[in-house]
Amino acid sequence: MWPSSDHHGWCCACPVIPGINSDYDNMVGIARFIAGLPIAAEINLLPYHQLGTSKYEMAGLQYGLDWVQAASAALLDESREILRDLAPEWSCTIGGGEIGPGQR
Repeated sequence: MWPSSDHHGWCCACPVIPGINSDYDNMVGIARFIAGLPIAAEINLLPYHQLGTSKYEMAGLQYGLDWVQAASAALLDESREILRDLAPEWSCTIGGGEIGPGQR
């Protein structure tokens, strides 16, 4: 967590990694956790991607998550809806850009 850009609260970054933390139970747990915090602010859902895998190859290392697909727009939308339902006082962004009701 870090201070949000508007300085009125905090921003929490949450990577959404398919097959690791993207299932319903994990998202419910994240929503309940942030809803229980004494402040309400902003949560950024960060879609997992494989853009950095070439750096592992250049270093002669094996990338351990090569089996994971990038997070889809549908998965991010589902995650956002869970957070919106269970932590409605929190502003939810995807990839750092504001996503409000009726936007996408």
